[in-house]
Formats: sequence, C-alpha cells, structure tokens
Amino acid sequence: GLRYTDEDKDWIGRNQVFIQALNGGFDPNFTVDDLVEPLDGADFARFPTGVVRDSESWSEPTYRLNLSYQFSDDIFGYFTYARGFRSGGYNDQTGTTGFPITPELAAPYEPEFANSYEFGVKTDLLDDRLRFNATFFNVDYEDAQRALVATLENEFGQTFQETRFFNAAELNVKGIELEATALISDNFTINANFGYLDGEYDKFEADTDGDGTIDVDFSDRPLQRAPEYQFTVGGTYDQQLSNGGTILYNLNAYYEDESVYIYSDVDSSFDTFIPSKTLINGSVTYFAPNDQYYVRLFARNLDDERYVNAAQPVANLWTFGTYGEPRTYGLEVGFGWDF
Repeated sequence: GLRYTDEDKDWIGRNQVFIQALNGGFDPNFTVDDLVEPLDGADFARFPTGVVRDSESWSEPTYRLNLSYQFSDDIFGYFTYARGFRSGGYNDQTGTTGFPITPELAAPYEPEFANSYEFGVKTDLLDDRLRFNATFFNVDYEDAQRALVATLENEFGQTFQETRFFNAAELNVKGIELEATALISDNFTINANFGYLDGEYDKFEADTDGDGTIDVDFSDRPLQRAPEYQFTVGGTYDQQLSNGGTILYNLNAYYEDESVYIYSDVDSSFDTFIPSKTLINGSVTYFAPNDQYYVRLFARNLDDERYVNAAQPVANLWTFGTYGEPRTYGLEVGFGWDF
C-alpha cells in the first residue's frame, strides 16, 4: 500500500497580555467592559498589536508491505514493514509567558517518522480448542516529538516556563506480544495476554530556549510511559438457561510494570514515575433470549488497590498526581432491536 499526504497548517496568536495592553502601551481606562464580550480580546483584526502569523506545509509518502503465508489449515504467518509519519504542528502554549512572540517561538516543530517491522504467527490448535498468537515487532523513530519544559528569559532577566514540543529524540522500541485463548470445556474459557517492551533512546536532546546550545539531554534515561511488562489473565464461564437466556461469569486480573511518566528539566529529582499495579475485575452478565437485552453487574479493582495514573512536576514548586478509581461496583443495562 502507498499513501501520499499533503498537509497545510496555519497558526495565529498573540502573547498573553493584560486587557489594558491590548491596544499597545498600557491604558488603565480600557477595561473588560470596553470589549463588549470577554472573548473579543481574541479579535486580532481589532487588536493587532503583537499578533504573529505563521504557516507551514508538509508532504510525505507513507507505505506498507505485507507478506503472509498459510503454512497449514491451523498455522498462519505474516511479515509487515511500514513507514509512517506524524504530522508537524504548532505549540499551543506559545505566548503564555507574556513575552512578545518571536519568529523562533512561533516556528512549528517538524514531522516524526517511524519505520516498523513486525513478524507474527496465528494458530488454532487442538481441534480449535486452543488459539495462540505471537507477534514480534521492532520500531525505529526519527525526529520523535517530545514535550519538554522550555525555560525562557525576558528582557529584565526574569524566567518563565512553557511546555513545548521539540523534535528531540531518536529511539528504538522492540517487543513481544503473546495471546492465548483456551476452551477448557464447552462452557469454560480462559484467556491470557502478555507483552514485553524494550525501548531506549539513541538520542534525546533539545535546544529549548533557541540560543543554539543543547539545554536538555536525557539520552541516557529510560523510555517514558513504556512499562516493560504487561499481562492479563482471565476466565469466563457460560451458563445456558432453560428459557434460552445466558449468564456469563467473568473474572480477570491485569498487571502493569512500573514506568517513567515524565522528565523534569529542573533536576532529575523531580522526574515522576508510575508504580506497578495489579487490578482485579469481575462481572456477571445476563443475556435475555435472542439478545433482546442484557443486565450486567460489574466490579472493578476488587482488592481496592491505590494506584497512580499520572504525575506531573511543575518547575521546582510541586508535583501533582491523579489516582485511578477505587473499588467500584455498578449495574449496566443494554437493549437490542431487530430491524
């Protein structure tokens, strides 16, 4: 397969200013009442002072090659190579420091490219009572887009920070994904998924303030948001009722390894991490005859584990985090219609 993409992006913005400075200078008599509506401050034709415009276009081919072979009725293998790209763009926080926007600050970041190789095998074994699939993959990223905190200095020597995207990284990610489903009996099925991820930066550095020197070099740090191990194991029991309905009982457990969430450009002591977690979930679902409706009682995080979803440092001031939901029960009802 071959695809050709042509994209055009336009950006317009102004540095953050007080309402009294919208016309240039500082007019203490100009207030929000003179705007008529508060959002009228974004009328760049009426208030053109400090407004900057920029545009850019990107044209890239992307392509994919897939080779597959049916070794037998029960074994299928394939190999895939693909080249993809993530478009460039503009930093939406530009100007939030209040500094006048320079052409360098308004300039876009460039596209990110990925070359991926994948080999997989899909099998149905033991008279179709066991399905086992395995995938091996390797991905090389070029000009990878990464969000970094840029420390900017104004004419008075004051420093402020903006979170901006940079084409900062070259990296490699490879791993294995395994999937198995086994029909233990006519009513009982177990399933399992396992993932292993090995990723590292070949380079992770950026000139965040645009002065021509490297301000951030994280090349020797682990890959962000890339847990090394993940797996799920679960079982489902199917109970057929005399009225033609069905009850499904499901119980599963999910494990995710610890990982780095985000790096701080202030100091590595402000880097944040996501600890490992194990979540146990279950449900009981009644399906009415002919699937006219279903009623599901579910429970998530049965052992009430306290776990972190995200953690973000703010300069050297504080770190805030968000937590996943505690033990949660609920009732879900769905209906179906034949048309």
